[in-house]
Amino acid sequence: MSLTFDRDLPALGPSFGMTFADPNQRGTGSSIENNVVEKVVFGRGIWISGAVGVTVQGNEVGPTSNGGIVVAQDTKAFPGPPAHDITIRGNKVAGSLGPMASGAGSHIAVGAIMVVSKNNTAELPSSAPNTNIVVEGNSVRDSGRAGLWVGELSGGSVRDNCILRWNQHPELPVFGVNPQLRAQLVQDFSQAVVIRNSRRVQNINNSNKPTGACAVR
Repeated sequence: MSLTFDRDLPALGPSFGMTFADPNQRGTGSSIENNVVEKVVFGRGIWISGAVGVTVQGNEVGPTSNGGIVVAQDTKAFPGPPAHDITIRGNKVAGSLGPMASGAGSHIAVGAIMVVSKNNTAELPSSAPNTNIVVEGNSVRDSGRAGLWVGELSGGSVRDNCILRWNQHPELPVFGVNPQLRAQLVQDFSQAVVIRNSRRVQNINNSNKPTGACAVR
């Protein structure tokens, strides 16, 4: 989007945040591939924030106390722009979200693979600022909460994933959220695939099994 203003804009004050619009300055063309991330006692496995045009594939992640692969945006605690054109493909994520608590608020600990935006009041906005994110062909097992949790996304797909044994740690505390959101999250944790506050997101061909095995397409 190009904007033309009819007057000079005011000068930016100290510590005023700005975001690059150019995808080349936000990681486009980058990839995170073929890594092994394990036993993260306090934190995420792979974290994407404000990026454009990034591929995450072929990694093995877990166990982790927070999400295994996280695409996150925050407008207050760690301010940053939404993510666009992200592909999460062919990863193996095992044992995310427990038995240790996340320790940093439940917003970043809702699914083994997750997309989330949080606003200034620590809520999940009804808007969908993230765009064109694909989560496909991943293997997720033994998540302490949901297997895949995708929120605040406009355009994308969740397809051909294998999710085994989710909600393995229902005893984990839910904190840093209001009571209404807490009730929603507790319900979401019992689901293999969750899509919230999103539009035009395909949810197809995912194999969800509480026990047993499934094949990744």
